[in-house]
Amino acid sequence: MHAFTFSFVLLSKILSCESYHRSRKLDNQNGTLSGRTIAKCLFLPEMGLNDRYRLLGRSRSRCRHILDSHRVRSPSHSDSSELPIKIGYATPETLGLDRIAAVVGAVMQCPDKAVLIVDAGTCVTYDLLTADGTFAGGNIAPGIRLRLRAMHEHTGKLPLIDDAGETPEIGFSTETAMRAGAVLGVAYEIEGYIARLNKVYPDLFVFLTGGDALKLAAKIKSRIFVDENLVLTGLNRILQENAKI
Repeated sequence: MHAFTFSFVLLSKILSCESYHRSRKLDNQNGTLSGRTIAKCLFLPEMGLNDRYRLLGRSRSRCRHILDSHRVRSPSHSDSSELPIKIGYATPETLGLDRIAAVVGAVMQCPDKAVLIVDAGTCVTYDLLTADGTFAGGNIAPGIRLRLRAMHEHTGKLPLIDDAGETPEIGFSTETAMRAGAVLGVAYEIEGYIARLNKVYPDLFVFLTGGDALKLAAKIKSRIFVDENLVLTGLNRILQENAKI
């Protein structure tokens, strides 16, 4: 059994879940959970989004082992670490776990479709899943707060400001100009990717996820689907398929 250790508060929430009592995989002596129990508990109503990230955050080493095993085998081979996607990235060993998990989450919800996955956090990643289930690759750009910090650190007078606050179309002060430049810059960048890729993939489905997903969704006019749990969904699928019980 592969097990993970958790804080008392999170462990208490898991203990209150009916799915846990059905799975009976908790070791009361050291407070550990099997990967399959994590998968069962992850999306219960008792679990808030932060709880879910903490829960799977502790199991990232297990997911990393699964993905590392997968990278040295052909995706067409049927083995215990196979993913539901093919990886077409030229340097798969450099791919972040979150990017792979987001693509896995996307293919679960949109099989046989071309999908653009936009994960807006510290950096904004744009990852393309083709209709045949291939993770073709993607681009990486600075996120909102990274842009704000760069403006402060690489200029002489621009202040370090928070991304929360008034964000007009055209700034009327230094603070609003910087915030609008960062927030709308990312939003318009996303719109640009959608417009360009729609010419190649007319039925393109777009997921927006990450910590800034809701903030950006309010500024984007293109048709998108916001899913804050996309990475968690993908990680959960990896655990469900590969965790040793």
